[in-house]
Amino acid sequence: DLEDRCPSYDTLNKKIQAYTLAIYNPSAFLREGAKGKYEVLAGKQIAAFTQVRREHFLIGMMKVNFLKRLESSVNSFKVSMDRTVKKIDEVLKRIEKYEQRPEPQVKIAFDDFEPPENERDETGEDDEAWTVGKKEYELADIKLGEWKVALIKDREQLNELFLLANGVGPKQDAKLFELKKLIMDKVLKPYNGDNRKVLVFTAFSDTAKYIYDNLLDFAKHEVKLNIALVTGSETKTTFGHNDFNSILTNFSPRSKERNKRENMKQDGQVDLLIASDCISEGQNLQDCDFLVNYDIHWNPVRIIQRFGRID
Repeated sequence: DLEDRCPSYDTLNKKIQAYTLAIYNPSAFLREGAKGKYEVLAGKQIAAFTQVRREHFLIGMMKVNFLKRLESSVNSFKVSMDRTVKKIDEVLKRIEKYEQRPEPQVKIAFDDFEPPENERDETGEDDEAWTVGKKEYELADIKLGEWKVALIKDREQLNELFLLANGVGPKQDAKLFELKKLIMDKVLKPYNGDNRKVLVFTAFSDTAKYIYDNLLDFAKHEVKLNIALVTGSETKTTFGHNDFNSILTNFSPRSKERNKRENMKQDGQVDLLIASDCISEGQNLQDCDFLVNYDIHWNPVRIIQRFGRID
């Protein structure tokens, strides 16, 4: 039944690759006489990298990003589909408003369409690729009728994917179930003494929050562990203070020398930490001896850095 409701990764990949993603390609709908305005990026004379080519590569990056988020969790993929549909709706409303009352020089900012930071990985390694060549378009320069047709088609296709992903909740999430099994096995059969610590890494904050929310009751009632979340934008914990440094210290009290910090509780600790790559380097968490890559970062060096956090 689940396979009937949710297509395979390969099927979704083919669907995504077939989409035009016209919201990221307004230059394809420019009026003939207006194309010259947009042939260079932000006033820079880079002959090999015009705005047209910039948009072409951005669409490719978006499609890869959608698949990386699907690979991370169905929830993150669903969030991306929902946000993109809402962006298309917003652009369609702005076009409709303009058509009702056309005014010269009304512009639409191209960077309004780009994915928010929490849809990208948190290392910031690809930020320059996302932001190069920002440009505003005058709506009078665009063939709005053709653009609207393409936007509406994309909206229908992306909404279909959203509905498919929405049919897979935590109870149907085999990947989440496998993570629970790994944690349970580690708790029942520790590798070193009574060490029950588990560090789970993901590239996306949306996935980290999803894992934390759906492991909260499991951690509290089934494996009796304190759990914490650390991303670049949010921290949560069931033990101790809620700030970044306190969570990491309570997760690795020996390596972080918690006994020298009189303002912190010395009894009890965090044993299950869900984290994004904001802590994948520069942190000593060597009280832990078990790490799970919930997804694989696009940069293999980042995977090596993740493993370097633990013993």
